[in-house]
Amino acid sequence: MSNQKNIKFFFIYKTTNIITKKIYIGKHETYDLNDGYLGSGKVLISSMKKHGRVNFVREILEFVTQSNVFEKEIFWISKLNAIKEGYNLSKGGRGGNGREIEFWTKEQRLNASIKMKGRFAGNNNHFFGKKHTKETKNKILKTFKENGKTKKEKHPRWVNFDEEKLIQLYESALTKEELANMLNITLGTLDRRIDYLGLPKRKKIMRPQQGSKNRNYKILDNELITEMYDAGNSIKTIALFFKCSINIIRNRLRK
Repeated sequence: MSNQKNIKFFFIYKTTNIITKKIYIGKHETYDLNDGYLGSGKVLISSMKKHGRVNFVREILEFVTQSNVFEKEIFWISKLNAIKEGYNLSKGGRGGNGREIEFWTKEQRLNASIKMKGRFAGNNNHFFGKKHTKETKNKILKTFKENGKTKKEKHPRWVNFDEEKLIQLYESALTKEELANMLNITLGTLDRRIDYLGLPKRKKIMRPQQGSKNRNYKILDNELITEMYDAGNSIKTIALFFKCSINIIRNRLRK
């Protein structure tokens, strides 16, 4: 028995649907004749999903050798007319379409990759330069909600999404990078949430570099400090934000 386990069997089999009586002819190689293999044809698998695997039985038609397995498969498919009256889609042999399988070389794969690059980019993309209308976006969102695939349900970080907090912070003088860090999300997620809430676009806030001699520095600085202080931020928080001392912030607020 131990020697039999090391023997590899090649055979042609017939799988029969006991409900519809349709058949499938295939070739198989195995060390175990009772491995339960029924076939891998697309139509066969679809039928097994429909009728249940238990309603299919396999029988061995002929034991063959590795050298003539393809020839015998073609013979039995033709003899039992398994294409017209069964699940087979081709005459058999090498590959599901009856042709010998060809494997690409590394050079062929590289050439194919080069040809495909940029094929659907820029003007070659049918949606290039276009945008979804608000009506279309609402339809997409409605479909997501009906299918239970809204952003809040799909992404865990949307579960605890505090809309009021984001709106409040968005109206402050914080940059997008700082907002994302405070909310512990990426810039991409922040942009999606801003679009989701329909918040208006704002001008990009530029932080003055240390030692900057820009004439507008003092005016911009005072406006930002006042806005942040009125929003409830502490003097220490504002000082850390601008990377300066607490005394500088106090002096600016006194002015």
